[in-house]
Amino acid sequence: MPAIFNEKNKPLYEHRLLETGLELIKSNGLKGLRIDTIARKAGFAKSTFYTFFSSKEDFMNKIVVYERKKTQEALEQALNKNGKMNKEAAREFFKVQFLSDANIYTFLSAEDYEYLKAKSPELFQLNSKSDEENTKWLLSRIDTPNNCDWKLLSNYIKAIVTITINSENLYKDKYQETIELMIDGLVNYLFV
Repeated sequence: MPAIFNEKNKPLYEHRLLETGLELIKSNGLKGLRIDTIARKAGFAKSTFYTFFSSKEDFMNKIVVYERKKTQEALEQALNKNGKMNKEAAREFFKVQFLSDANIYTFLSAEDYEYLKAKSPELFQLNSKSDEENTKWLLSRIDTPNNCDWKLLSNYIKAIVTITINSENLYKDKYQETIELMIDGLVNYLFV
């Protein structure tokens, strides 16, 4: 029986829909994602889905933003008492971001990613102001002795994400080791 929509529980319901959508993407990819399935698996009527999201594209936009927020929260958890990440904490943070199921991009094909870019270009286009703000925000939380170039760091992170999205072109048995080497390079850039 679908849950009855309740204004008081609106944030909880939206969270449940987003988490259900993420789980469905992880198991079926973006192509298999259907609104009626998301709603049913979350315990809602299909109409409740539309209380929160105007379309599948709107839902996907909110999933991307939701995932970015979770990344920021994970980073905050990795900070020491001085509000900074040391070298080992940074390495672990990046491993979680790029090698765990916390990274939605590992579950998207290159075709899925292109679909999202076409439907929501504002989330994926080069935006130097946003990139600068986000990368400098990240740098402000890393206890690095280095004066890092934010553009280089941003490109490094984007390169890892690009490889993640195109992982079908890599040898599966060496994928994790490849990403770990890239993370080591990223961390060494930050801390050398």
